[in-house]
Amino acid sequence: MKTSGIIVAAFCMVIFCGATTQPAAAQNESSSPSFARLAPWNTADETTFGGTIQEALEKNPAGAPAGLNLLMSGSKQTLYVNVGPHLKGALRQSLGAGQAIQVTGIVRAFNGQNYLLARELQIGEQKIEIRNQHGGLTYPSASTGSRSVRAESSKIGGTR
Repeated sequence: MKTSGIIVAAFCMVIFCGATTQPAAAQNESSSPSFARLAPWNTADETTFGGTIQEALEKNPAGAPAGLNLLMSGSKQTLYVNVGPHLKGALRQSLGAGQAIQVTGIVRAFNGQNYLLARELQIGEQKIEIRNQHGGLTYPSASTGSRSVRAESSKIGGTR
């Protein structure tokens, strides 16, 4: 008789605990509404977009990725491009209206708006790594932009 009481008590605990907890996958999804944004970076998903910067956004819209966001227009579309928070000095200043650049990265949605998360910028012949091949942000060196970005921008029609 005592054994059956213990079994019933254990059964009730299993049922009760199971009813009050969520599976691990459900917990991850419900606790992080931006779960899809955290998808792994896959270079096979990358796209290259070439165009002209219409505007370097001084203030990011609500829900936009952190860092410098550019509104760019290409031959077929207009697209927001995120170049991250680590661009400094002359390189950041060179990314203004009228500058033609090519961006390689992955498009992700933030707050209902698509952004091309830049992995690499190409300004003329100069390539600047923004993210590594795994999508992690890098720190472009100060020497990356100070000399050649200005020189290249005059070659490709950028206004400075």
